Amino acid sequence: MRCFPFVLLLATATSLGAQSAPAPTGWQWRLDAPATLQNGSRAPMTDSGWVFVDMAPGWHVTMGPGGFLFDGANSAAGRFSVQAEMILFPSSRNEEFGLFVGGSGAPGSESATAFVVRRDGQAAVHAFQGGQRRVVSDWASYEGVKPLEANGNARTLVRVLAEPDSVRFFVDGVRIGAWARGAMPVDGTFGFRIGRGANMHITNLDVTRRLAPYPARR
Repeated sequence: MRCFPFVLLLATATSLGAQSAPAPTGWQWRLDAPATLQNGSRAPMTDSGWVFVDMAPGWHVTMGPGGFLFDGANSAAGRFSVQAEMILFPSSRNEEFGLFVGGSGAPGSESATAFVVRRDGQAAVHAFQGGQRRVVSDWASYEGVKPLEANGNARTLVRVLAEPDSVRFFVDGVRIGAWARGAMPVDGTFGFRIGRGANMHITNLDVTRRLAPYPARR
């Protein structure tokens, strides 16, 4: 499936000086289409505008186009776990939201693996390379992953666990699958993959380096 070419924008206090609330320090984003950061603006959100601010605990995000949000100082390799708690606000939309790992590359040739869920309770794993989206695991329902109510806030815990032989994916503590590590980018920058129009609060983003010996496969 073809996705929009990534647009690289850097979040700095200088570039956002005209905004009443700057974007989180050090964070960057690569959007599916050009859009203007509208922090502090009361203008209605459209596909050409979006919001990304610090809001303790965590961040508030209202997307215009979809995109990848990340702090370039955050990366993981080897055996690791990345986890985020994401609270989706009431909406009739069914856009994706979740984590990505394995981010690397210059604009136009980026790579990443996104683990995303939707309000309808389905989850998917997609690999990205140079503006192209490749399906590792297509959208599907999983036992233990419940659909989210459209008229209430929905709290979801999303986790990616990278092991030497596989990458494993969890929603609210339920393992929804594991795929060969060689099938997708894994080592590199990590952050959020959030779809078009999603409005949410993210309370935390945690990474754990796993140091215990891994069992040898014979």
